[in-house]
Amino acid sequence: MGRLLKWAGKRPLARVAGLSLMATGLGACATIADNGDELTRIEAVLGKHIAELSGPDYGGRMPGTPGGAATQDYIVAALESYGFKPGMRGQWRQDVTVPTKRYRELLVDVPEGADSIASANVIGVLPGTIADSGAVVLLAHWDHLGTCGPPAAPDRLCNGAVDNASGVAVMLEIARRIAEHGPLERDLYVVATTAEEAGLVGAEAFADDPPVPLPIIVAAFNLDSVAIAPRGAPVAVIGWGRTGLDAGIVEVVRAQGRRLSNTQQQARWIARQDGYALLKRDVPSVLVSSAFADERRLGQFVDKNYHRATDDWSAAIELGGAAQDMLLQIALLRHFGNTASYPVGDD
Repeated sequence: MGRLLKWAGKRPLARVAGLSLMATGLGACATIADNGDELTRIEAVLGKHIAELSGPDYGGRMPGTPGGAATQDYIVAALESYGFKPGMRGQWRQDVTVPTKRYRELLVDVPEGADSIASANVIGVLPGTIADSGAVVLLAHWDHLGTCGPPAAPDRLCNGAVDNASGVAVMLEIARRIAEHGPLERDLYVVATTAEEAGLVGAEAFADDPPVPLPIIVAAFNLDSVAIAPRGAPVAVIGWGRTGLDAGIVEVVRAQGRRLSNTQQQARWIARQDGYALLKRDVPSVLVSSAFADERRLGQFVDKNYHRATDDWSAAIELGGAAQDMLLQIALLRHFGNTASYPVGDD
């Protein structure tokens, strides 16, 4: 890669402020995740985000609905409170037109006769400390399915607690911690995508019209359905062997006291997650997660709760692996977001 170049309507929610205050007491550093008390505190904060975003006020976070708009506002308010700046050429939102065909196939309620609905990605940026050094990207889709399922079902609100309020929760806490304890050398873009459930629509829109040219992005990390595995679970890399990130990931995973467990079977998820929109355009993009390493528990979630009304908040949702993964993701962003640990371009 040649030398990198750098290019350069809110409704604040009181509940976001409350979560930020609660999070202030959490430890700062992304270190080996063996502190049970710290992990318990992290789990509590993640649970607050998940319970809020998968609650009835957000109506299943369907794009083009009041619940979808409220979800965007929640994320904007959080990122703004952490010190992020609007990341889409001075705007927080990137408008996205979402076709309704896939939703109808999933038995999702959409406006009668509508071929498309209007939605948006939410994009924030924490500027880096070294100009012309590139950018790293953190992704999580904010959307779910709203009212869905067979018309006669007693509960048709598909809340999407695991898929993907959990990913948004981890994304927001990562953003808060990095901003609180100092920016990276490279720009950090936090991207909450819309309409992943309709076929990676928001991620494709971001990749087609990014806030910086795609070659500027040195690494991208996607978060999806992270609330699956318990503490101590290994880590899988969706996209293993397809980017130049593997060696750095191994280094960081080992430094965190974690272990990798990559299998050929995991490759089936590559094209089913938002990072694929970037990966197929030659942007180094991976999903690093304990959830996708624990194939038994992931299979149970898919069989019982995936895209169903039963994917709602409960204190029984497993957040142990998500808490450890949060610390791991911070360490990954610090590794790839700094020029000494991950040099790229011309000397």
